[in-house]
Amino acid sequence: MRLIIRSAVAFAASLSVVQPVAAQTTYQWNYSGTDWHTSGSWSPDGVPTSASTAVLGLFDGPTYNVPSFSANAAAGRFRILGPRGLSVGTMFGNGNTLTLGTGGVMTDPTFAFRGTFGATITLDNLRTNIATGTSYAAGSYASNVGAMDFSGFNSRFILQNGSELRLIDAAGTTNHNLTISGTLVALSSGTRITNGLGVNNNAQGAIRFQGGGNLSLQGADGLDDVFNLNQIAAASGHASVGVFAGSSGITPTTRLNLGNSTLQSGIDRFTGTPPSGGSGTLEFAFGGAIPGFTGAVGSVFLAPGPFGIPNQNGVIIDGGGSPYVILTGSVTGVSFGGRFATINPATGEVTAQLGTTLNQSNLSTALPGSNVIYKPTSTSTATLTNSISPMTLVLEPPVNGYSINLNGNTIATAGLMLERATTGSTVFDFAITNGIVAGNGPSVRNVFVLGTNTTTLSMGATFAPGAAVVKAGGGTLRLTGTTDQMAINNYVVINQGAIRARIDGPTLNFGLNNSVAFRGGILEVDASGGTSTFTRSLGVGAGQVNWINTPNVADRGSGGFAAINGNLTVNIGGDGHQLLWNGTTGDSQYFVRSGAALRFGYFTSTGIVTFANALALDDGSAANPPETRQLLLQGPSSQTSSRGIASRVRFTQVISGGPNSSLSFSGGGAVELTGANTYQGGTSVDSGVLLISNTTGSATGTGRVIINDALRGNGIIAPSSGNGFTAMPGAFVFLDNGEFIPGHLQIGTNGVNTPVTLRTSSNVLALLNGTNFDPAGGPNSYSRLTVRGTGTVDVTGSVLTVGLAIGFDPSSSERFTILDNQTPNQIDGMFAGVAQDGTVNAVFGNNSPAGTFKLSYVGNLTGNDISLTGGNDIVLYGFTPVPEPGSVLAICVVSVGAFGLFRRIRRSEQQRMSVGF
Repeated sequence: MRLIIRSAVAFAASLSVVQPVAAQTTYQWNYSGTDWHTSGSWSPDGVPTSASTAVLGLFDGPTYNVPSFSANAAAGRFRILGPRGLSVGTMFGNGNTLTLGTGGVMTDPTFAFRGTFGATITLDNLRTNIATGTSYAAGSYASNVGAMDFSGFNSRFILQNGSELRLIDAAGTTNHNLTISGTLVALSSGTRITNGLGVNNNAQGAIRFQGGGNLSLQGADGLDDVFNLNQIAAASGHASVGVFAGSSGITPTTRLNLGNSTLQSGIDRFTGTPPSGGSGTLEFAFGGAIPGFTGAVGSVFLAPGPFGIPNQNGVIIDGGGSPYVILTGSVTGVSFGGRFATINPATGEVTAQLGTTLNQSNLSTALPGSNVIYKPTSTSTATLTNSISPMTLVLEPPVNGYSINLNGNTIATAGLMLERATTGSTVFDFAITNGIVAGNGPSVRNVFVLGTNTTTLSMGATFAPGAAVVKAGGGTLRLTGTTDQMAINNYVVINQGAIRARIDGPTLNFGLNNSVAFRGGILEVDASGGTSTFTRSLGVGAGQVNWINTPNVADRGSGGFAAINGNLTVNIGGDGHQLLWNGTTGDSQYFVRSGAALRFGYFTSTGIVTFANALALDDGSAANPPETRQLLLQGPSSQTSSRGIASRVRFTQVISGGPNSSLSFSGGGAVELTGANTYQGGTSVDSGVLLISNTTGSATGTGRVIINDALRGNGIIAPSSGNGFTAMPGAFVFLDNGEFIPGHLQIGTNGVNTPVTLRTSSNVLALLNGTNFDPAGGPNSYSRLTVRGTGTVDVTGSVLTVGLAIGFDPSSSERFTILDNQTPNQIDGMFAGVAQDGTVNAVFGNNSPAGTFKLSYVGNLTGNDISLTGGNDIVLYGFTPVPEPGSVLAICVVSVGAFGLFRRIRRSEQQRMSVGF
């Protein structure tokens, strides 16, 4: 508790610098109580009022005392912040109301939930009201200031048992926004988002997705619910809105009414399939009721209109500009029985469109403007005898390995969709070769590759000039030609999954003159066995790249790069200049926005991406609100399960930033930091591997470091005073260089208070390859953790594994200092199961038993001399090699469990979210 409170107070102090001149009092929850109204539960002592800011700072986790409400409560702002969020726990409202807002002008959200990977906050029977008269100014947070801001990537904000979020003031005169950034906001058991979004049918509210997210709208049991929106906007390719009936199935109708709304950017899908329970009747309404369009459906892909509104996930547009709807997957109870529909942009009326099913023998007969479902009946290739121009073409091959040979002809279509059939094959590939893919009426060609990352549409045909190509769906669009296949002067938009292509060399097929827009997906560069280089400048013109069109529109997204068959260097502009996250001037106005993520790696990646630009997390201004900058990392599943780093992104230039911008790594992949970084916010490894290999400064800047998954290190971490290093339960700290070669991990600075905590059930792996320690690490050295400063060093309950190089046979007199504690403090606690002079099992890299060491927590390292007593260092000594076979079993059972820990598969939530529908 002492560490939590000290950290919380430090965090509260950092928050105070971002308050307006007329600052509200900030109360930090200190976890000592459970009732919001108890003054001793807050620091400083007191209870938040409508003129104050209440902060629930979540740092170490996973269990806290969280506020409950014995009576109505109020706050000007309520922020749930921290590098991880609340892993377990519920804030109980007991039927009371939390009223937010002071009647003044806000420059950031009243209710901000900004946890990171895997966080969960649950409100139970709590009404959350925006105070009458509260208004909002256009502030610095993503230019999208709103009443509610849920920004925890892949986190969950759950309302249950009558809880209510009111997005309009109590007088019903001012509407506010709900901003979702990667979080699932779920309603169940009669809960509501009201007035701004429902119940009051005349009120109009707005939902804005920044960097993905999911919203589940569930009708209250026994009520005819209508959710009214005047705007839905999504920044990247993973936004989803679910609308479904009450959990008991007695709701007459749950309807999403978009009225005259603007569907901005690309909502991935609308779905009527509830995550659990509920039947009833579902009605999607665009400008009014739709007779006949009722019943449960699978996924509904729809879109906003012409390409001027950017993402276009799921939009199929005819020549008149009216958007289409495609129903995919299981479609039941839809009375018109069609797979396609159009929306009249003037009236919102939905008209059913039946599809035509064709096979390889009659595909060439497709009528202009028709909706075609291609279902081959044999494995033979379909060969076109003439060009065809269907409005939509959905490919539904029964198994892997089918193809269409255009035979020099053209398919002109607004939407091309590959739906993977259920098959036992782990790889699913459909090929289109030898011709041209053109647009049909609109200025957009939507290419959907539905399914997982193992679903691939191999495109040997060329995309004709003139119309943009928009990639959606969780699968891969792979360009297989040897010449420019993207001969277009408009956008190539990557919403989801990946486009795999060659960007340089004699077989370049991606083209040089298109404008690449990242809106959630990955450009996976095929380096053809060498190293490719991406040097495009930031912008929206020909031959440029962007994460946003202009600073203040909804057209923004996540995205980035991966490498296969070699390595990739990304050097935006070709000069390594600094890129400013959320910048509004110069070329940084086209770089990543607040709420969006910089993404690297893919499930098929095999190479290293080197990011050669300096990176600023913010402009260093104290006015910046607290932000978590997300690096989403992905690697092959085999690498993820072993915490390998063969495929990774490497940052070679300085990462800078002020105290309010923290850096979070998640997604299961690997990142390497090589420089002396200066950003002042915290660092959180939520899922995946962080490798540090710097030789000066601090790889993680000066903020607090929290490891929830894996750190591999032969480098330096040097937080500022009051910040520290924590390995959470289940986390791994490898004292190696990333290749299982002994490393030297250094934490802290002389004279600075930087506590080091290895929590219970965290894991530490030390490697012994030789008897002489090399401060730079190396194949003949052994692992060491050096801790400097004045902070505490706590190893209570952490699990120590010792790996011995095959062929290395230390004598019983050899000693190894694996933790050089240069602080004045004794070690707190002991490793799990290892007392003073207790026994530690050692294993070889092939998981076979090597022998045992004894361990001392009071060793003393002086120069090269190692004593077993008189100090505060951790020393291994007294090695006993593995006994004869008859005695091996007991050691083997223990060691396999220990050394096998880092091979254990821990598939992340981010991986599950990114594999498609």
